[in-house]
Amino acid sequence: MSQVIPIIISAISAGAAFASACSAVNSLRTAQSVAKTQALANIYNVWKDVGDIDPDVLFSTENIIRGANATEILKEAQALQYTAVLWDQSATDKAIILQFVYDDFMKVYDNFVRAKDKKIERTHYKASDFLSERVKRVHDSMLARHDC
Repeated sequence: MSQVIPIIISAISAGAAFASACSAVNSLRTAQSVAKTQALANIYNVWKDVGDIDPDVLFSTENIIRGANATEILKEAQALQYTAVLWDQSATDKAIILQFVYDDFMKVYDNFVRAKDKKIERTHYKASDFLSERVKRVHDSMLARHDC
């Protein structure tokens, strides 16, 4: 009988450890699900405030983007950067990111390419400064996935 008690205690301990491990796995899955949902909410919020830059500004001979267009291009830059970071982190499925922002991302990316050497009022940046290697790489990756 004295040998049975340690075996029972060991079995109970093993069962408790297993239950704890299962609970930890479930908590991790829940946290990952919440992170994915939050990432989608964030990407939606970043892009919902992005409007349109007057195309005449992008093609004008003036070498500076001013006023509301300067504010808008800074919002666009933030949206590009956030999307690129989210894409790299794989916090959410890339197919979902494509579905959410592909058209807007491509349009905004093209705006920055068109405005490349134009300075942005109240900053020391040119439009092309926002086309980081990460943004360019994500652009190319999105194109490749979208064309499949």
